[in-house]
Amino acid sequence: MRIRTLTITTALALLVATAGADAQAARKRPASSSATTAPAAVPTASSTQQSNIEKLKADLQAISSASTVTPDMVTQLKDDLMSMAQGATKPSSESVQKLASDLSKAIADKKLSQVEIAQLANDLKSVLNSAGISQSQIDAVVADAQALLKASNISSSDLATIKADLQAIASELSKNVSAATGAPPPARRR
Repeated sequence: MRIRTLTITTALALLVATAGADAQAARKRPASSSATTAPAAVPTASSTQQSNIEKLKADLQAISSASTVTPDMVTQLKDDLMSMAQGATKPSSESVQKLASDLSKAIADKKLSQVEIAQLANDLKSVLNSAGISQSQIDAVVADAQALLKASNISSSDLATIKADLQAIASELSKNVSAATGAPPPARRR
């Protein structure tokens, strides 16, 4: 039941994110074309994106099964997290390194299920690609990742650290988009 609730919550968050992106794209279209243009299809993962998700899931599985996490495992996780970020606006290597280190420490030897790993990978992907989405959408994805990790017996201090890492990445992406477009960043809650 817990997994079903997490999956539904994430599906809802991704649906809201997709709808927000579609609405944002519609606002950018000239008024004359909006009446004749068919609604955008729900984006599907490209083969590269799907490959990146599979690599990330393999990293998370290896770390959650290991009682000792090696520096190479953390580096591989960081590299695979960085490859998840699509588009022109990407998080800094430093913020992703911090997330990789903190997440590795938190999930080591926790024996996450395949469903939990898949869900966590999707939540991480959503945050790493959160430039231009609303704070409420980011909050939903971060809350989903936090609930999943809490259910996996991650300590409250590790939960708080990972939440802060995810929020820092989302905030960084928002600022980077604003700097590129000249628009003020959307208000982000802490």
